[in-house]
Amino acid sequence: MASVIGHSEIKAFAEERVNLPRAVAQRHRDQVNALRARLERKIDADPNYGLVKMLHSGSVAKGTALSDVHDLDTAVYVKAVEAPSTSDRQLVPWLADRLYEASTNMGRDQFVENEHSVTVKFKGSGLDVDVVPVLYEGDANDVGYPVRRRDGKRVRTSIPLHLRFIRERKAKYGSGFAELIRLTTGPQLPRDAHARTLREPQSGVRRCCLTLIWRVQQRGARSDGPVPGGQVT
Repeated sequence: MASVIGHSEIKAFAEERVNLPRAVAQRHRDQVNALRARLERKIDADPNYGLVKMLHSGSVAKGTALSDVHDLDTAVYVKAVEAPSTSDRQLVPWLADRLYEASTNMGRDQFVENEHSVTVKFKGSGLDVDVVPVLYEGDANDVGYPVRRRDGKRVRTSIPLHLRFIRERKAKYGSGFAELIRLTTGPQLPRDAHARTLREPQSGVRRCCLTLIWRVQQRGARSDGPVPGGQVT
C-alpha cells in the first residue's frame, strides 16, 4: 500500500535526521567567534600582523548546516601587500603561523596546513575550523580573492553578499527556505527497509523537496497538501 509524503512527514524527517539543533549551531558559532576575537585583538595590537579580519562563511553562518557538520568554514582576509605570495603553497604555511601567533593557549600542531586552507583543531570540543585565506585589496563589501579548490584559481567574491543573499530570501520565503536547502543538499537518509526508496535520487524525499522549491519560487506560497509524485511504495 502506498504512503503519501506530505509536509508533516518531510518536517518530521528534517527534524529527526537533517537539521542541526539550534543549541549545537550556537556552540559552533561561539567557537568561531572566540577564534575571531583572538585575531581581532592581535590585529589591533600589531599593525604589521598582515591580517585584516575573519568572517564566518559556511553553512552554520547561513543557517543551512546539516546535523552531521563537523567542521566550520571561515575566511581570513589577508592584506595583499603583506602576503608572501599569491600562491597557496607559500600563503597557507604563512597563514598557519599567523593564526598560531594569535592563539597563545594552542599548540602549533593544532594548525594543520592543507592545500588551500588551514584547519584549526580544537581539542576540547573536537571541532575543526577551516580557514581559507582571501587576498584583500581594500574593495567595498569585503570583496576579495580566495582560491577555488577544484582548480586552484583565484576568484573574486564577497562573503557578506553571500550571507545577505540567504538572509533576504529567508526573510521573503520564511524559515522553510533554509529547510529546503538542507533537505536538498544531502540529508542523512534512514537505513531501515521501510525507507529504502528514499535513497533513490529521483524518488521520495528528494523529489518532494525539489517540487516544494519549485512552488516557493513560482508561487511564493506554501501548500498543506501532499506533494505530487511524492508517493513511496
